[in-house]
Amino acid sequence: MLRTQQKKIGGFIGLDLPLAKPVGRSAWDVMTKGGVQTFCAANAREVLANLLTGFAPSRIWYPAYCCPEIALQPKGIERHFYPVGDDLQPDAKWLKDRLASGDAVLAINYFGAPASAEFTDLTRARPDILWIEDCSQALDAGEAWGDWRFFSPRKIFGVPDGGIGVCHNATKTMRNALTFPAQSNLTVAEKLLPLLWRMEDGAEDLNELWYSSYQNAETLAADLVRHDVTVGMSGLTRRLLDAIDADAAIAARFANATLIHDNIPHEIRLWQTLPHPPLLGYPVRLHQRDAIAKKLSEDGIFCAIHWRALPVESATFPDEHRLSRSLLTLPCDQRYSPDDMFKIIDTIAKLL
Repeated sequence: MLRTQQKKIGGFIGLDLPLAKPVGRSAWDVMTKGGVQTFCAANAREVLANLLTGFAPSRIWYPAYCCPEIALQPKGIERHFYPVGDDLQPDAKWLKDRLASGDAVLAINYFGAPASAEFTDLTRARPDILWIEDCSQALDAGEAWGDWRFFSPRKIFGVPDGGIGVCHNATKTMRNALTFPAQSNLTVAEKLLPLLWRMEDGAEDLNELWYSSYQNAETLAADLVRHDVTVGMSGLTRRLLDAIDADAAIAARFANATLIHDNIPHEIRLWQTLPHPPLLGYPVRLHQRDAIAKKLSEDGIFCAIHWRALPVESATFPDEHRLSRSLLTLPCDQRYSPDDMFKIIDTIAKLL
């Protein structure tokens, strides 16, 4: 029998990944559930770039509170911003008065929290708009309101790369969506190195080195998107997402966030009622955010800031800029125990 492609035999043995699907839902299952079309890319920005190029809306509306890296502006598409205020909810009335047929709107499920009923009512009332749901900070985001959702699994799990676009509207599928896998100019090794380095450094004595390696990989990935280089998600990430127990991660994140929520002063909570979806981290508002973040890091508690810089003017969006100066994200993911949460709680109590 003539074979056009022959499997290579011999040589050194590659990385063994004896990974089995969990008894419950895998991370891949949760992120792609209910989708009528799915495509993968190196990261969430690349998914969004592909959507905007494919649909070519006349205008794209972003929330004023967002990472500047995600507020893409492909050639020929006008970029605008809308308010979300102190509660990080899209101002549905403000948008309703300004939207035009053929526009696209991106909204973020901040820290995994769902959008308001007022906003989801607007999405259903305007099928002439391309609704894009940014689930980069989410895992199980509940019922989809967007025509398309995109996820960033590496923000939730220890995987080297990945962005996943999932269509939830059969009338708005893409003809030329990226397919998985695709050749990447940023090698899997470069993206995997920080994860392996951190895993091997059990005592975390070399954290400055592997964190620097992580930052370099992040910069390279961002540069590829800026230069319109199309890359794909690695096969390693796909296999890991199939094997990760999403339900266990969801339960751990919510339990940890609940501990923080119930044991910190109510005046620093972003939300007085804790949203049930699993959280990227637990957000708090602090008057001396940067000083407290510095003291927490000196005590071995490293907190993220989402986001220090915004792509909008403070005079136009003052509420969002106040958040950018005060919001701090406390870690509460599945790696940590209740004792870890109480260390965070006790340390903050001493600093306030």
